[in-house]
Amino acid sequence: MSEEGLSAVDMAASAVSWSDKALRLLRGLNNFHRPGSSQAKCCPFMVSGHQVGWVPPRVVTELGRFPEVFQLQRGTVELSPGLESYTQRSAAVDTVLHCLREENTFRCLRGWRDEKYEVMPQFCDPPMLCMERSATCLFGVKRYGVHINGFTRQPDGGVSMWVARRALGKPTYPGLLDNMVLAISGVIHLNRQNGSDHQSNNAD
Repeated sequence: MSEEGLSAVDMAASAVSWSDKALRLLRGLNNFHRPGSSQAKCCPFMVSGHQVGWVPPRVVTELGRFPEVFQLQRGTVELSPGLESYTQRSAAVDTVLHCLREENTFRCLRGWRDEKYEVMPQFCDPPMLCMERSATCLFGVKRYGVHINGFTRQPDGGVSMWVARRALGKPTYPGLLDNMVLAISGVIHLNRQNGSDHQSNNAD
């Protein structure tokens, strides 16, 4: 089609760069703290006076069944003050999560990893407990990782990006495209995952 045949809308859309499209997509996904999100329905997750996450209503209801571990008061979910140490908190939460897993209460727990995430208010803070990776979304805790992508330059000056595909045995998003490498627990984990969990393809 000639340029004269393009509508103003088509021309405007074609003028939007790939990075602008990606940024628009990310803003749509990362909107929890924006007005109108589900945050207003969630309860702060408190540990020893510090907020470490946000708990959605359905999860709050289930956690109310375990008052020796989770206390529901004044619109918050608080880990029992009697759990004073990292070890005590981690063990108590793990017991509850195993129970919920056995009851098949939440779909995300079907992807149980036997992999722990540290839970803390901010990245630089000492961890207050650890939690099964597949359960972190139930508590809205912050998760940190290092994502690595790779590219090669072609003889004609073009750039090709390496795209990984997740292993079919993955409990989440099996067989779908992914970052080249994801490191959560440091370089050893990074190298292991790059060597065994992904197949990479070079895509223009």
